[in-house]
Amino acid sequence: MRHLHQSYPPPMDVLGLEAFVAIAQAGGFRRAAERLGLSQTAISRRLQGLERSLGETLLTRTTRSVALTKAGATLLPDAERLLREMELCLDRVRARRFRRREEVVLAVLPTLAGSLLPALLAEFCASRPHVSLRLLDGSATEIEAALREGRADLALTLIRPAIGDLVAEPLLSEPMLLVCPAGHRLAGRARVAWAELAGERLIAIHRQSGNRTLVDAATAGLPFTPDWRHEVHHMATAVACVAAGLGLAVLPRMAVAAAANPGIVALELTAPEIIRQIGLVRRRGSVLPGTADRLEKFLRARLGTAA
Repeated sequence: MRHLHQSYPPPMDVLGLEAFVAIAQAGGFRRAAERLGLSQTAISRRLQGLERSLGETLLTRTTRSVALTKAGATLLPDAERLLREMELCLDRVRARRFRRREEVVLAVLPTLAGSLLPALLAEFCASRPHVSLRLLDGSATEIEAALREGRADLALTLIRPAIGDLVAEPLLSEPMLLVCPAGHRLAGRARVAWAELAGERLIAIHRQSGNRTLVDAATAGLPFTPDWRHEVHHMATAVACVAAGLGLAVLPRMAVAAAANPGIVALELTAPEIIRQIGLVRRRGSVLPGTADRLEKFLRARLGTAA
């Protein structure tokens, strides 16, 4: 009796797909390996296994960067969708089995908590009825303390130079803008140099704010000392004070957009231009609980695309 041999396609290589997507999104093997908690050798082997099974090269590599091949560009959106749907499916199964809430504590800057973050969190929770979110909105200093003390799983915050015991991954950048009353002499300008602010009354954010530290460092070399006449704790307060004519303020673009105050005008600041970096921050060496890990990946995918 003759045996008929039938060939079947190989099973889906989930680990290989995960490695490929991480490398493509991170732009390199080192950052992808850090993202997945693997060595560069391990992530390279997973990618090679996927390429062998497909018979296609997915990425071209140089010493400093990677680029998608035509096959890789074709695969990437479908691979991202498959991994996302698999995560959602597993979440639904876990929710049915355990019938309990999984709390994630996210520390976040108020400018993000009041602007683009709520819609993203609503999307994340839409298919995860078991997830409970607790937001700690505060300054960069308060956020870093919450991470170090274990009061927050993950943070979306300003990235600062010296955070040695924390791991930061930049995702977004935005300029600091000059905010002035709508009737101010500078209001009709598109941009203003710092030198033109000599003699102007300025409203500062409190000294524990990461934004204040950023501005102070960037302006330390100016030929004059900015007149920080007034100080407030919250950016919304600074906007209201500007609209009332108390002085001018230097605020992040998202804070200005969130205020939506018709009594103010925001102008580009130059010489120096000040850019703040925002990203995901967590404790070095920490292993995130399952739902917190999925939230981190979700925010990385959404905000990394928007960068």
